[in-house]
Amino acid sequence: MKYLSIFLIVFNFAILLGNWVYVLFYFFNLPQLIPTHYDLGGNADAFGDKKSIFVLMFVATALWMLLQYMSENPYSPGLNIPEKLRKDKNLTKLFVQGMLFFVMVLFFGISYTIVQDAIGGIEGLEFFPLIIIAVMFLYMFAFFAFVHLKK
Repeated sequence: MKYLSIFLIVFNFAILLGNWVYVLFYFFNLPQLIPTHYDLGGNADAFGDKKSIFVLMFVATALWMLLQYMSENPYSPGLNIPEKLRKDKNLTKLFVQGMLFFVMVLFFGISYTIVQDAIGGIEGLEFFPLIIIAVMFLYMFAFFAFVHLKK
């Protein structure tokens, strides 16, 4: 389990780094106005300066740092997990790193969609974020069930 946690730490950082590289690579090709918000139908309904994509990137980076901290500190106040899970530092680390994986994939998918929508590659936000969020919740509940059943 320890090696899986280490793998996830490296992999999550690689996703974040890849996201930054992707955004920086396309940044100068973006039009001045890019989509900044999508409605429930997946249509862009708000637009902002192309520099606003960096807000998304800074939020992704801040979440990566926060969840990294929480994975190392099971008793941090922002980590609301069952006590049984909190007592096992390796399991806590695995759980938080797994959640961070879904968060990083979600942010990469959103930034990819914004860039592609702005340069005309695709139109609108697909169901991708909803699918990632649903799978993330399934992971969370399955992990909690595993911990609960573990003796």
